[in-house]
Amino acid sequence: MLEITENDESYREAYTLVEYMKLINGAIEMIKTYPGNGDEFYHVIKLAVQADAESRSDRWAAHMLQVPPCIYSRKKRKAMAVLSTILWGCNCDIFLQWLTE
Repeated sequence: MLEITENDESYREAYTLVEYMKLINGAIEMIKTYPGNGDEFYHVIKLAVQADAESRSDRWAAHMLQVPPCIYSRKKRKAMAVLSTILWGCNCDIFLQWLTE
């Protein structure tokens, strides 16, 4: 029987993380084809990811899209709902609400 070393475990964790990243990136790419506002949702999510990676605020992201922060927040919420539907097959906000009632 093979023993799992610490390096093997680290490799497995890194591999799993990469696979999840590929899954999420694929779902983000699929948003482009979402009927109606897919392209807009795609840009909102890509900007939200960039803002988070660079420790920037939603206000910065709204400025980059040239919309007021309240509009950006609304678009971001809708885009995340579409992303969660693509990834998990349901809107996670509604699902969590249903579970907590």
